[in-house]
Amino acid sequence: MWTTTEFIVFQRNIFSVLMPIIIVAGTLGSILNIIVFSISKKLRSSPCSLYFIFASIGYVIYLNIVALLRYLQISFNIDPSVQWSWFCKLRYYAIGFLLMLPRSYMLLAAIDRYLMSKSG
Repeated sequence: MWTTTEFIVFQRNIFSVLMPIIIVAGTLGSILNIIVFSISKKLRSSPCSLYFIFASIGYVIYLNIVALLRYLQISFNIDPSVQWSWFCKLRYYAIGFLLMLPRSYMLLAAIDRYLMSKSG
């Protein structure tokens, strides 16, 4: 059985190893999505692909701002919200907004595809 302290140290070590991999892989995947859906003129003309492009942009912003700040906070004890109180308030708003933005675009893409299949 682990003690609470051992579990926290284990969790911090796992987070320090996996989070950079998640940030890099997620950013590369989202950038590749943006490139694929932007290059083809046929894909760009579809509203559904525009939703996917905007969702990928939202994920890139989330990964490079929110997830990176969380990684710095847990791995290196760098927390800007300690120095600036306004940052603490903005952080919680940004987390909620940046998590819901790509999900909303994915929902719009699903609704678009559903309505396109019903009208045809």
